[in-house]
Amino acid sequence: MGHHKVIADTLIKRAIPVFSKKGYHGAAVHDLTAAMQISSSTLYYSIGSKHALFLKCVEMYVGLSLEKQLQVYEQSVSAYQGIRQIIGATIDAIINEDNSCFDIKCIFELPDDKKMIRILKDGNDDSAAILTNMLDSAVIAGEINYRGDTATLANYILASFAGWRQSYIIHGNAHTVKKMGLHLLRSLKPVQFQDK
Repeated sequence: MGHHKVIADTLIKRAIPVFSKKGYHGAAVHDLTAAMQISSSTLYYSIGSKHALFLKCVEMYVGLSLEKQLQVYEQSVSAYQGIRQIIGATIDAIINEDNSCFDIKCIFELPDDKKMIRILKDGNDDSAAILTNMLDSAVIAGEINYRGDTATLANYILASFAGWRQSYIIHGNAHTVKKMGLHLLRSLKPVQFQDK
């Protein structure tokens, strides 16, 4: 069973860039099967439909993002450093990874897809919980000066990430995304940063 899951995960990973680049409606089945290196009959037999594949891609995208965040959470020296690493990794992904804006593109194209929205919401909730724990730890350790609701702050940070992705999709300006990241870091902990 483990071997089949690895194969299925590999195939789904190959489909994410197609949906990310062409969108749900623009990605033809032959585009997907070519990227996955399978026949259309294999796609329909193993996954069911283009929409089912799309949902699996969204689930995988969210899952991989959460794995990265959990890894930082578990390995960071301090909570504040972990938050900085997550912010930095998000900026880097937005600018350098082709699929980093997949979730935002999905919402733009299919705002009424309830199954997709549920996957993204659950992933966002999990991500917010991780960030809330990190923020709580940073407050307790005196690393950040914040007296408000850390869950709201975590959701504000995630909304900032979404805004940066949208800004990068529209403007393609890496410098602006980096400056927004510095602004967010300054708002968390007033320390001396150099704008680059």
